[in-house]
Amino acid sequence: MLWSIGRFGLRAAAAAIVGLSLAGAAPPPSADDDLVDEAAKKAAVEELVINANGNINVAAGIDQMVYGNQAQNHSPQERLELRLQRRIDLLARDATLSENQKQKLLFAGKGDIGRLVERVELFKTRYQNPKAGANGFDWNQLSKEVHPLVASRISLFANESLFAKTLAKVLTAEQQARYEKIERERAEFQHRTGVQLTVLRMSTALGLSGDQRQRLEQLLLTETRPGRGANRIYPTTSFNIVYVQMAHLPAERLRPLFEPWQWRALKRKLENAVRFEEGLVRNGVVLDGGKGPQFGRRGQKQEPASGLGATTK
Repeated sequence: MLWSIGRFGLRAAAAAIVGLSLAGAAPPPSADDDLVDEAAKKAAVEELVINANGNINVAAGIDQMVYGNQAQNHSPQERLELRLQRRIDLLARDATLSENQKQKLLFAGKGDIGRLVERVELFKTRYQNPKAGANGFDWNQLSKEVHPLVASRISLFANESLFAKTLAKVLTAEQQARYEKIERERAEFQHRTGVQLTVLRMSTALGLSGDQRQRLEQLLLTETRPGRGANRIYPTTSFNIVYVQMAHLPAERLRPLFEPWQWRALKRKLENAVRFEEGLVRNGVVLDGGKGPQFGRRGQKQEPASGLGATTK
């Protein structure tokens, strides 16, 4: 897809570029963007335009795609280090870490950050002298090429990271048990929140009675599972986790709860859940428990409520 400035001007073109990067590569609402205000977002848009000749700062576009909205007065590395510090502070509270343990985790996490920043900077060298200006640069293709870096940023301190490996080594058995217990309780609380938000939204949209709300809440608490992510789970993400699972429930479990007209309206709504599922997969959200399907990997054995796939318990 080639962008053309035309009569809309450079500012509009830059806004379109930012919109493309956010839609194609940036994480969903659960990402650590709490340091960003609207002024910073506007500054990020304007930064992409270098001059009135239509030359585009590709490096700034790559930063936007990989790191998301940029906070004022913070470089990408500084933002990641703030995220690391918040992660360690939470762990220290939950598992009662010693200063030595915190320092080891901080050192490991900074190693992960350094490796990611180095990869991003190396990637930028491929676009030091772009052959096309704003009228001909293929930002859609760039968004696809940069996706592995986005995935690495999202799961920066998870999976095979230095931080995750160090955490597994430094925690005592007692600390590990305490940490896992708190994580389970946190996930269960977030799950209940997600269920309540889902019921509230469905009630508002479909005019559910008190009895319908109660039955739907009980069904979702029973038939859906808590989710966990590499980053903090916000209320919006808790809703998405439950909503996507609801869309995969067999129709025979949901249909009896609704009037015929409500059911028809609900099916139309649940058909849109696939876009939420893509965001959850992209943000590294997984469902608790070793059994049962995960997001993005579902079977087709039963008729689901929305036609997306079936959830078996």
